[in-house]
Amino acid sequence: MNRRQRSKKAIPQQNTSSKIAAQAEKNTEKKELWLTIINIIITMIIGSGTLLETLYINSQNEQTQVKIIQLQSDIQRNNNYAHLKIADNGKSVTIGNLGPASANNVKIIASLNYINPLWKEHIYDTSQFRVETFQPQFIDSVEYFKSNTYSSIGLLGNDSIKITIKSLPPNEAFYFSIEPLYLLQTKQYVISRKTNLYLFSPNKPLSNEAINEVSDSFLDDYLNQKLMASLFYIFTSCDNCEKDDNTLHYLASSLNAISEEHRDERKIDKNKGYYLLSSSYDIVIQAPQELQQVQMPSPLLLKAYYADISQQRKLNSVLECTLLQCTQSS
Repeated sequence: MNRRQRSKKAIPQQNTSSKIAAQAEKNTEKKELWLTIINIIITMIIGSGTLLETLYINSQNEQTQVKIIQLQSDIQRNNNYAHLKIADNGKSVTIGNLGPASANNVKIIASLNYINPLWKEHIYDTSQFRVETFQPQFIDSVEYFKSNTYSSIGLLGNDSIKITIKSLPPNEAFYFSIEPLYLLQTKQYVISRKTNLYLFSPNKPLSNEAINEVSDSFLDDYLNQKLMASLFYIFTSCDNCEKDDNTLHYLASSLNAISEEHRDERKIDKNKGYYLLSSSYDIVIQAPQELQQVQMPSPLLLKAYYADISQQRKLNSVLECTLLQCTQSS
């Protein structure tokens, strides 16, 4: 009886082992399935990354190609541009082409914007001026016209001059000046003045030699400012020009035959903060015959500022002044 009972109880143990083995096999299959799924997911991620990387590289290559095409286009476009630059040479104007292409159909507008009161009643039209150049081969035409855009001086007649140049090659320059014809009666005036020039040089001391080198130019600049006949604005343009601000204030002409002779030796005194140059001048100018006299202070007191820039002296300004103003630097 006991044997039978023990024999009957052994059967459930065998069934349990089979179930455990089967369950273990199922778990193994699940793990393998999950590993397979994970491998597939990893492969998809790697594949997607490679795809994204490929797409990114292709996108970058396309952007680079676009930039190269744009750069080539810009270079080609720039090669078709001219670049005009205006420079004032004192008594003439230079129009230079700094661009890679020839400047086509160049227009130079000289617009009268100031007339000296001495000449106010005698200058009424820009046809009283002439364009002078030693490069006439560049000029296609010169036209005198009345402008409502460029000039604000209110002349009854023409107030502007247009110079047309068909083509100005690269690295080429056109030089010209505008001079009054003076188609009216004039006479010479001699003005004798004792002149004191107060010269400030804040950056460095000056030798007497350096002061003497520029002393006449101070008076020249003052006379040019005070006695100039006219002031023009110069504008330039062309069909293929870059958009530059090519506007220049240009002193067209001083009154004719300005000169000065100093009658005695210059005296140079060194003071605290400035140099005092004393001399006497006979100033000769040409002015309208009807003029009674040319107004100019006596004695003539002037203040100037002198700078040394890159070993080249530069006059910044020359002004009339009172005795108190002359000794003050500002």
